[in-house]
Amino acid sequence: SKLDARKRWIISSISPKGELIIDEGAKKALNNGKSLLAAGIKKVNGKFNKGDHIKILDRTNKECARGLCSFSSGVSSL
Repeated sequence: SKLDARKRWIISSISPKGELIIDEGAKKALNNGKSLLAAGIKKVNGKFNKGDHIKILDRTNKECARGLCSFSSGVSSL
């Protein structure tokens, strides 16, 4: 399907520009198909802009997801 093709593109196409470290609650939400909320982000690594490809890591630095960012890394509200 189109959604599966998009997910494959996000996972394999371009190198991630940055990383988000998330808490356990956010990790559980992502595993259940939910969106990542700012409250679950504990640390931002790298410089990236809205729409860039990023890695999402848990507190042990294990990759748990990849995605396209809705905000730049410079947003001060995180």
